[in-house]
Amino acid sequence: MNIWRDPIALGFLIGMPLAFMLIFGFAFGEEHQSKLSLGVINQDSTATSAGFVKLLKNFPPEAPSFEIKSFDKESEAREEVKKGHLLGYLVIPQGFGERVQQTRRGMNSHIPLKLVYDETKQWVVVRATSMTRAATLAFAGIEVPLDFEEKGMQINVERSYFNFIAVGMIIYGLMILIPTLVRTMTKDKETGFLARLRTTPMKAGDFLLGYYLPMALVAIIQIIIYLVVAFPMGLRVVGNLGLAFGFFFLCGLCCLGFGLIIGSLARSEAQGEPICWIFLVPMAMLSGAWFPIEGMHPALLWLAKLFPFYYACEASRHIISLGTSFSMVLTDLLILVVWTLISFGLGVFLFQRRSLEP
Repeated sequence: MNIWRDPIALGFLIGMPLAFMLIFGFAFGEEHQSKLSLGVINQDSTATSAGFVKLLKNFPPEAPSFEIKSFDKESEAREEVKKGHLLGYLVIPQGFGERVQQTRRGMNSHIPLKLVYDETKQWVVVRATSMTRAATLAFAGIEVPLDFEEKGMQINVERSYFNFIAVGMIIYGLMILIPTLVRTMTKDKETGFLARLRTTPMKAGDFLLGYYLPMALVAIIQIIIYLVVAFPMGLRVVGNLGLAFGFFFLCGLCCLGFGLIIGSLARSEAQGEPICWIFLVPMAMLSGAWFPIEGMHPALLWLAKLFPFYYACEASRHIISLGTSFSMVLTDLLILVVWTLISFGLGVFLFQRRSLEP
């Protein structure tokens, strides 16, 4: 097999499982997860309930899981959840302290709590609810009598879980442009087509525009198809659809830029394909295309923000589900524009250095 004769391609294929396991483990391993933002409305206002809030801030002691923010009114916490600043909020009702004391004295008393969460972040909510339950039971010194009400908060009719999924699938679908473009470029190298083009007066930028512009049209068509299919399935847009479309398109251009870079570096399709996927899958994970990234290791969150896909996901979701205005996502837009220019420019530079060399 040709792949056994290509040490670079073989190395990527063998190293890919190890790389993916390390990335996923480091991102979501229990000992490495970042704190979850949780609001607390303490309606009990007793020393017992205050002690419970203090315990939440430092639970578990070896690796605190929550970043607690206190609110006086439930409406204030709800608004923060709407903006995406909180995963959810915990309501400590009146009588909480008395019920805890009764339970500690061995009386048959149930402890009421209510956790309201953003239902579009179900991956993280599982961890938040389990940790909240464990903290409450540890605080009360009990095992069973806990009336724990979990309530998914549909922020509005438009911010459904399908909205979250649809945006992620569009972003990930555009990422597939990377291996598609790389496959085309490496095939032209292997067949000698690019070598024949070297006899013409074309420049490196001219070569790449020949790949770039047709694929940009493909990206536009893809986005239209994604949206046309998504609307009957439940996608609801609160904000400016044209602005969201612009973010999708810029994300597609960034993907094409990365495709040009990888296609310029790879000398064969056997090299290009593994490189694409070992880059693409972690980027899809880190960007939030597949699932919410709250709770991911802070170092990986920082890494995610270095790439354009994170901003494409965040901005387009806020526009579609929350109706965020242009001024609120202007920074994200500029980052995508800069990445589009950088990726294309770097692709041209590498193509000129690697693909056109004798």
